[in-house]
Amino acid sequence: MCEGLYTGRFTLALFVCEEKFPTLIEKPVAAATEILSISGSGKYEIMNKISDILFRCKQYKAALQLYHYMKDEGISDMGYDKAWCHYRLGEYKSALDLIHADRKNSERYQSILRCVYMEMGRYDDAETQFVLALQTKYGNLIEHSNNTDYYGRPLKSTTSTIAQKDTANILAQSPEDHLHAIRDTSPDIIACLVCLADVYSKSGKYPQAAAYYKKALQCLYEYHKSNTANRQP
Repeated sequence: MCEGLYTGRFTLALFVCEEKFPTLIEKPVAAATEILSISGSGKYEIMNKISDILFRCKQYKAALQLYHYMKDEGISDMGYDKAWCHYRLGEYKSALDLIHADRKNSERYQSILRCVYMEMGRYDDAETQFVLALQTKYGNLIEHSNNTDYYGRPLKSTTSTIAQKDTANILAQSPEDHLHAIRDTSPDIIACLVCLADVYSKSGKYPQAAAYYKKALQCLYEYHKSNTANRQP
């Protein structure tokens, strides 16, 4: 369990060993503070590693305590990670509040937002987010013009950008149009197709759900066939 998780004088390994792990769960801030006092590593590195361990072990409440501590101490905001913890705990409104509070980094939260809308039964909003991911994030349908500078910062403009116009055009299309536009069989595309099928199924749009499940299976078949062909000598 400890392999690859230690830092400094092996102190992190000590705390994640079986007999010490409950300390991290019950008193994560105290455990992290003790590790910091005897470790040669930096504060952010230690806190980040411990919270990551807790998250991966599905100890979301303990991870949240550390994330809040990190923000209070000015180490890091950790908003994205906190939102995922709230989502995993079924606290969808708390996750949504965090996402809306950090609008300047809104693109970073899109993957969580789609899932939150789905769990909250906001199927129209979930559909919108999954459609945009399918057609833009994974480059399946369109190629955006460059609307960022060298450092990836949005260019200021008083007019609608190309990306905004593309978004409007995409959302104006029907589910059938989106389905016909699929020309990629990557795992991300397949996952988006399945999620959209789930959205349609839960909202009672069964013909669309069936069509998207069928397309996902077709893409999965094509993906495996392509991988098999590439592996042949």
